[in-house]
Amino acid sequence: MKVKRIFLPVTLILVLATAGCQQPTTATSEVWLTHLTEQPEQSVRDIGAYPERWTTRLNTLQQMLDKGDAIAFKALEQLYLHADGSLATTLRFMLAKALPYQPVQVLRSAAELDLSAEDVCTPPFIEHPPEEVLAWLGASEAALMSQAPESGEDCILQLRESRHQLGE
Repeated sequence: MKVKRIFLPVTLILVLATAGCQQPTTATSEVWLTHLTEQPEQSVRDIGAYPERWTTRLNTLQQMLDKGDAIAFKALEQLYLHADGSLATTLRFMLAKALPYQPVQVLRSAAELDLSAEDVCTPPFIEHPPEEVLAWLGASEAALMSQAPESGEDCILQLRESRHQLGE
């Protein structure tokens, strides 16, 4: 009996090997983020088919966005282009949650995806305590004022409108 050898790209092997990992390392995170950017349509299908497997990965993606990882922003942009409504909302929320930490990159991604200030500068929370929402609003506005006062003008206005709606 003859055995056939199957050669898989190293990236795919690492992605498959880390599929069940609960806490991806930076190295494995970069591998699957690269996979996301190279095969976003397949990744979107996988997220829909195996949501429990992707929860940890999306949490890791959020952490990497918060740290300003360029590959993470590229992966989010690629996923967004192929996402259905539910996933697109999740990805917009992820961008918004990164706003206090990486305002310049969030605004760049929003522009790249043709998202409005309302899409990424409205509180990305559902049923959270008002204190938490106000803290996000304050941190986001402070970050924009210090790092992107001109390019973030529409976003700052949206944040102030949201604060006004909360009675602040």
